[in-house]
Amino acid sequence: MSNPFAKHTLAWVEEQNRKVEAGRLKKLALTTPAMVAATVADTAMKKRTAKLERRPEKLENEIQQEIEDWLMTQVHQCWWDRKRMDRPTTSRLGVPDFTGSWRGRAFGLEVKKPGGKPSQEQQGELAWMRKAGAVTGVVFSKEEAVEFFQKIGTQS
Repeated sequence: MSNPFAKHTLAWVEEQNRKVEAGRLKKLALTTPAMVAATVADTAMKKRTAKLERRPEKLENEIQQEIEDWLMTQVHQCWWDRKRMDRPTTSRLGVPDFTGSWRGRAFGLEVKKPGGKPSQEQQGELAWMRKAGAVTGVVFSKEEAVEFFQKIGTQS
């Protein structure tokens, strides 16, 4: 097998490097520092925007935080515990994100980002809680969680 770079001599490579460098210098000479700064800023903004466009609507923990913020306004009728994945835990695999009592009714609430679905372990824990008399649900937004709690309030 022959070396594909064998036809290029060291002198040829150096000449190519000089041409490239001359082109860069010519480009720089035509631009002012302000133009360069604007281009750099524009490029950075495009990268950030593209990254945000690829990101799902909301992350699961962001939805959980919105729900917890809302629950903080409901402390007169609710006690809850939030299972967090960013901290060590000793609970079983599949325990819902929120467990607690809403107006005297036990509940388990699993939060998923849009398009997500509960794992087998989570489905099992929710079924076990229902069998024990708790109200359970899976929500994809704070608005769905508020509806879940309102529905519990109307059940007797």
